[in-house]
Amino acid sequence: MEAVFPITQRNGEPYHTLSDFTKMFDQVKSGRYLLGQGYGWHSGVHLTSKMVPWGKGLRPIQSMLDGKIIAYRIHEDYQKTLYKGQELKFSNNFVLIEHECQNPDDSNDNFKFYSLYMHLAPPADIGANSSPSTRYKMVMEQGKRNVRIFKLDSKPKKESWEDTVGMSAGTILEYLYAEEKETHKYNINGTDYHMIKCRVVEAGDQNATREKGMEGKLVWFAAGKASEFDILENTSVMQPVPVSEPPWMKKDAAKLRNGSVVPLTLSVDGTPDLGISINAGDEIGYMGLHEYSNDINATKKEDNRVHIELFSVDEPPEYFKKLISPTNAEETPLIVIDGSESDGALSSENTFFVSLAKEVSKSRNSSDGAAEEKERDFALWTPKDLQIYLDNKRKHFERVIAKHPSDWHAERSNATYERIHKVAKEMQEEVLSRGFVSLKDYKNSRWRKKVIAEYDVFSKHERERAKEISWLESVESVANKTNNGLVWHYWPFIASNKPFMFTVEMMSKVYPLVKDSKRDLLQAIVNELNDHIEFYKLDTALRRTHFFAQIMQETGRTLNMAEYTNYRISTLDSDVYETARGRNYPSDHAKHPGERYIDVLGIHEKRDGKFVKKDGNRPSLEDKRMLFNVMYGGRKDLGNHDYLTTDDGWNYRGRGLKQLTGRRNYTGFNKWHAKNKSEWPEDKIDLITNPEIILQAKYATRSSAWFWVSNKLYEIADSGANGEAVNKITRKVNSGTDSYALRRSNFSDLWKNGVFE
Repeated sequence: MEAVFPITQRNGEPYHTLSDFTKMFDQVKSGRYLLGQGYGWHSGVHLTSKMVPWGKGLRPIQSMLDGKIIAYRIHEDYQKTLYKGQELKFSNNFVLIEHECQNPDDSNDNFKFYSLYMHLAPPADIGANSSPSTRYKMVMEQGKRNVRIFKLDSKPKKESWEDTVGMSAGTILEYLYAEEKETHKYNINGTDYHMIKCRVVEAGDQNATREKGMEGKLVWFAAGKASEFDILENTSVMQPVPVSEPPWMKKDAAKLRNGSVVPLTLSVDGTPDLGISINAGDEIGYMGLHEYSNDINATKKEDNRVHIELFSVDEPPEYFKKLISPTNAEETPLIVIDGSESDGALSSENTFFVSLAKEVSKSRNSSDGAAEEKERDFALWTPKDLQIYLDNKRKHFERVIAKHPSDWHAERSNATYERIHKVAKEMQEEVLSRGFVSLKDYKNSRWRKKVIAEYDVFSKHERERAKEISWLESVESVANKTNNGLVWHYWPFIASNKPFMFTVEMMSKVYPLVKDSKRDLLQAIVNELNDHIEFYKLDTALRRTHFFAQIMQETGRTLNMAEYTNYRISTLDSDVYETARGRNYPSDHAKHPGERYIDVLGIHEKRDGKFVKKDGNRPSLEDKRMLFNVMYGGRKDLGNHDYLTTDDGWNYRGRGLKQLTGRRNYTGFNKWHAKNKSEWPEDKIDLITNPEIILQAKYATRSSAWFWVSNKLYEIADSGANGEAVNKITRKVNSGTDSYALRRSNFSDLWKNGVFE
């Protein structure tokens, strides 16, 4: 089940990880799953322009999963309400998408669930809040304009050019870095042009197969010749265009825009309709403007927002629960709570919120440590106490499946709003009374009457506005299956949270020459990676691909776990090999302890497919030991002690998936391993006295992960699927290597074949 996040980053690139996406919620308190900012139930989450400013007209909300639109509501413009004479705009436009999850053991068993996108901008506002200089349409009368593609999405360079495609009039390009006015020079047929990075929004009028296939692709366009933007600003070639409506709104089935709820089980003329097909990542719409006020003076405030929700009518089957369960399901299992009788208000009388508090008190995760030892009696807590407690436990809500009345069922939601506002009013009175000598003085004060009267006006306004938002009863295909609006709710991004899992088959593509006899080794590596994917910062396809582009070069495609004999006498005879003292080989050998000279015949070459000494004999273990002591001994950059008095060169030679080399690196990994004992309890190692253990699969893998994480190579990986990023990582891994091109090729092969997606 492919899943994406409902909005991209400002430059159009997807968010790399769930944590990258959800950290934006840390700055807001309202519109959160299960518990809103006030004192009651909230079924989904809000994305707002305060969290993602580019959501205000620039970047669309997109479908999180494949499915079909089965209902929508479109008002051409915003709805308006009056609050104390102040006109406030809001949107009740929505899109409801139906999804299916297939039972892996029974192809005829499909589970239906739904995603809701509420408060979408009306057609009159789409494009009104975005800069007109981000999208451009080709308008030349004849011919085509070229766009160029470069390997691995790199910056324009001759050596990385991959393809040129002619795009016809009508093509719409989105300039990804318009705000920064970023350009890069590129020579075309002897002339320098200023190139800009774009996304193809829409293919041109000719709509040829090749052009159509460019939609959604990242390309480079010549924006300027005499100056940076003289081509782009030439209106006979390119014209700025506002953001357009998403493609689904241009379908015949979406032509009703009178503000009524439109179910798509029947088409407009009454014939059967299966809805509008939609793919994960397709545009749904844009955040709608929401004007509000919550003070006595009716001060107008605003943001753009969208409410996103995931739910099902039926109880989720076990295979669906398994699909959305976290990786470490045994430690942090899903929490299922029946809130059928909930009135939506946060209070000790509501068994739903009491049950929620009890469940999260028993949970633990890395953010808040161990579960609480002492059982609490939440039935005696005030709503304020419950609110504070649950606010600090929100991370656990992501694992909660809640059976609860829907916000969008008119009758149930009206009762819920009544009850929530009543509790909120009680809490407000409790706070206000603290400023008086006694509760009696407070209740008899004129000030109280004025404040409460103001609150009642506000509460009435909010309840009236809520009535304009309900829709569930109008969608019979959903409503008829519910029990008076009772549905099952899920953390909206749980499908996006499903972790990637490494497999032996993937490893076989990295190591195509590895024989079946090493399958157990590959499985052990896979197990270690899967146990710590997020900790190792291998939680995106891009990071994994960059990681293994390096690993497969370090170990070779036959998975060599340690350096032994891969040095040829022909190389060492002719070059000055950079050891601790820059010694020449073979003429300048220092004495080995015991007055023995290091035998040059211990340095060997490949002959007839085997590494042998010059005399044709296979090198002994002693030969190898002497060779590595001479090569690596005394290397200050590796932290090795003098090769005349220690075996550091041999003891700390390259081992593991990263080919960890040198006392300094072995010590660094040793300290890191001890520091992170929570990841591997009771697994203590001492690599300095026992360096050979890196040859074990789990330590071979961990040592490579240590280098990757400690040097923050994952941050370089995040910069893109391009050769420049590969080169930067390579310089950190092995700056003096001659394998830069090979590592770029490794990345390209893995990325194009989608090995780690």
